[in-house]
Amino acid sequence: MLKIYKTNVTGKINEIDQFEKGYWINLTAPSNDELKEVSQLCNIPMEFLEDPLDLEESARIQYDEETSCTLIINDFPIIDVNNHQ
Repeated sequence: MLKIYKTNVTGKINEIDQFEKGYWINLTAPSNDELKEVSQLCNIPMEFLEDPLDLEESARIQYDEETSCTLIINDFPIIDVNNHQ
């Protein structure tokens, strides 16, 4: 699912229908078509959108000189308070 948001002058975040300057893209379980659309419209390397979807992907920082994009993948432990782990 692809959703696009933009913060207005009062600081409120609004969902918008199209890509525009200063927007925020939220991808949840994206389709290949959504990944391609974001990659092309935003000039983001496809692997920068695909790699974070891999649950086994290692934490790292990667810079793409051609597009001036930086990929940051974090790996945080999650405490399950219900199972005390």
